[in-house]
Amino acid sequence: MIPKFRAWDKVNERIVEVSEIHFWTKVIDTTDTFLAFSNIELLQSTGLFDKNGKEIYEGDIVKHDPVPNPFISNAYFEIIQARSGEWRMDNYRGGQVLAYGNHEVEVFGNKFEHPHLLGED
Repeated sequence: MIPKFRAWDKVNERIVEVSEIHFWTKVIDTTDTFLAFSNIELLQSTGLFDKNGKEIYEGDIVKHDPVPNPFISNAYFEIIQARSGEWRMDNYRGGQVLAYGNHEVEVFGNKFEHPHLLGED
């Protein structure tokens, strides 16, 4: 599988699709501009899709609520890559491996545009 990326543009505060990464000049090529590595956060696709068919990327916020639980007030999780390389859902109180065929997950946004979903501001 060829890795797929998008990026958070720190200057314009928006998500952009990455068409090319230029390591020599330290820029990415998007559909409409070039952005320096220092002005972006690169986000890799997990290769997985949510229950609506939306591709899941690192930094996305997903809702995972397979069984309603009155003791868990926050069913939103950030997608992170663990040191071991596996993709995980994590909300800093708990988490689990993001598995193939996990159709109970729905993308609600990302950590940059919707930090309030994770209890951050």
